[in-house]
Amino acid sequence: MGATRPEGLTRWLYLATGLLGALAATVFLTRRLKRKLRVFDMSNSLSQRRIRFLKVGSAVLLLVYFLALLVLPSCRTKIMVKYVARINDHMGVFVETYLYTHRSRGQVHALADMLSDSNPQIRYLAARFLGCTAPCHDLDPAVVLPVPGLQTKLRAAVKDDLLDVAITAIWMLGYFDSEDTVDLLLTKLAANAHIDIYCQNAICALGRIGNQKALDAVVPFTRDERSGVREAAVRTLACYNDLRAVQCAENLLSSGNNITKSAAEDAVRRWHDRFGRKSERDVRVIED
Repeated sequence: MGATRPEGLTRWLYLATGLLGALAATVFLTRRLKRKLRVFDMSNSLSQRRIRFLKVGSAVLLLVYFLALLVLPSCRTKIMVKYVARINDHMGVFVETYLYTHRSRGQVHALADMLSDSNPQIRYLAARFLGCTAPCHDLDPAVVLPVPGLQTKLRAAVKDDLLDVAITAIWMLGYFDSEDTVDLLLTKLAANAHIDIYCQNAICALGRIGNQKALDAVVPFTRDERSGVREAAVRTLACYNDLRAVQCAENLLSSGNNITKSAAEDAVRRWHDRFGRKSERDVRVIED
């Protein structure tokens, strides 16, 4: 999925980075405690037991941390988002790259949990990493759909004051084909049609579902003045098993705008590939 480094090597590089960080923190705390214990008689058995306990405890904590990173995607994801990605922009890019190339149910579950975090920065990062695959690089539904409670969390996140969180939730809701979800997306699309990125994500989400009741709301956007919104609407016409969709796309083939024309050509081709080619007469007839 776009990774230039072998997946196994990438995983071990991130694990090694986290382990070294935990080790450095342990060494620092150990030295601090040793300085405090110098006021005691180091030959004292109690002091010796304290040092031994500290060393064994540190080793156990490091082992637990390492195992958690290795076998628990949700734990690994939360640690990376809450403590690593916030260090600086470079670490944020590293975390994003790792999460992009290592999608899993546990990861999606952890990121969805953090959409409701009290810290707005955590919510922003969770939304950023949850949606780090653009709409043109869809997630495998097998990774998303089995995540327990995900749809409920996304419906709550749609109301977030942070735009990044809200639009990510809108886009992700496109994986859930239900009347309630379609109604919610249509309501949000109508209320936020003036926000380009919100509008595009809602249109893409509705297209992924492909419910024919959404087509009437999407078609007007194929003539929108905003090129990004217009292109998204035209391309999603290929997702609706409705003759009106392909007719709308064919009507746009004569558009003087090259981007719109290209999107229309793509929509017509994908519509026929997906729903089967019909006769010229059937394609042009909307209703008898």
